[in-house]
Amino acid sequence: MAGVTDGGSEASGVSSASFLCPGDSVPVTRSVHLGRLNAAWPGCDQCVWRYHTEGLSERTCFDLEAVREHRPLGVMRSEYGVRGQWLNELDSMRLTLLSALFCRTLVANGMQFSGDAESAGTAGANAAGGTILTGFDHRSFSPEVYSIITRAAARSGISVIDCGRTTHASLLFSLRNTAGVCGAMHVTGAGQRTSWTGLDVFDGGSESAAVNWGLAEIQLQQVGSGRRTAVTDGWELFSADSEMVGRLREFRGRQRLQATDESVRETADAQTRALLLRFPGEILPLTEQLRCGRNSGKHEVVELESDYRNWLKQWFPTQSRTVLRIYSSDPLVRERAVFLGDVTSGAVRCGSRDDGSDEPGKSGLSLFVSEDDRWGTFVDAGGAGVPVERIVRQLVPHLADCRRHVAVHHDTPTQRIWLSDLTGPGSAGQRTEICDVLAVAGLILDSTAAGWNSRRTEGINLQNIRHQ
Repeated sequence: MAGVTDGGSEASGVSSASFLCPGDSVPVTRSVHLGRLNAAWPGCDQCVWRYHTEGLSERTCFDLEAVREHRPLGVMRSEYGVRGQWLNELDSMRLTLLSALFCRTLVANGMQFSGDAESAGTAGANAAGGTILTGFDHRSFSPEVYSIITRAAARSGISVIDCGRTTHASLLFSLRNTAGVCGAMHVTGAGQRTSWTGLDVFDGGSESAAVNWGLAEIQLQQVGSGRRTAVTDGWELFSADSEMVGRLREFRGRQRLQATDESVRETADAQTRALLLRFPGEILPLTEQLRCGRNSGKHEVVELESDYRNWLKQWFPTQSRTVLRIYSSDPLVRERAVFLGDVTSGAVRCGSRDDGSDEPGKSGLSLFVSEDDRWGTFVDAGGAGVPVERIVRQLVPHLADCRRHVAVHHDTPTQRIWLSDLTGPGSAGQRTEICDVLAVAGLILDSTAAGWNSRRTEGINLQNIRHQ
């Protein structure tokens, strides 16, 4: 429903406006608009003025807010790939198209890294396929999604090294240590609700792959939660469906609010923008055009987890005076915590929400691992978050003494911390980026086990870090 102001002037205000319901040709008055809204008129679900709250009970507004918060906007471009609601937005056809496109992208990027620019520009039916690594996360429908993308990759001419059940960190470990692969794809809905899935795509350098969406005739639309995209002849056009979520949230303060044109603009400008994917009408022909070779690729299954754990334990000491509790929603990460507990003689423990105790005389440090297990949050014994700047300041002296080939880096805005290694496989004097929060945790415990005293850390002991 779009608002049409009387006389075509916004000065007349909302109270003098008439409203055109979706699918109708004749505008209605405000009273009819509010009556239809209160009665859940079918067209109201797609109306840009459906956030008016006059005449609605507080409970109804809460229910509407919950529905809107869980309504997907569509398939979204994420930092490392795409995210979308399983089946409703990301079905088998769209996943097949995206898999073929990402495979084509990884092959082209791999040829550019190897200096074969001519083949990279003509990668397609005449070009030889490459090899990629694949894995999936712990979500219940991820194995089904995984079977779709692996079959699509093999049909497109790509050979698949099937790593099976993995996490981001372990899949990138395999990518760093496997020669001849042009990238990796991970089935994951990390960062979104449990009903969502997606694909993260990494090139040979473990970076987010740059995708040429035009090859699949996919358009990217920049939208925001209610951000105004055009105002023409009194018609209000919005690019998303959450422009008044902020207004509804203010019901928590038991305030009855009346939406106005100005408040809509202020709320819209404050919302976060996103990139939505707009798919073409015909998908199957485009999928065939994106083939990377005449023949189907091979499918090889490998066992990754044992190699990853053997590498991971090298970052941890055999014992430490600091107790580290690891919390994660991923069962595989919790299994790794139990494994590391055996390696460190109990210094690492799998944290439980019901277990808040520490042994006497030992200070606790907690690590909350994100669903994307490359990142996480450290919390001290007092429950305060530990800024990455403080961790870096205290790790640098230890690395200078014990691990000169390793450097630690951080990004303040995102509070991310990662490592770089000069001795990685195939590094040839170049640094290999290691994004793995468990490896960082191992360095923290290793520094305390090495007798890291307070003088080396400006009077701050890592066993009792406090947020400042």
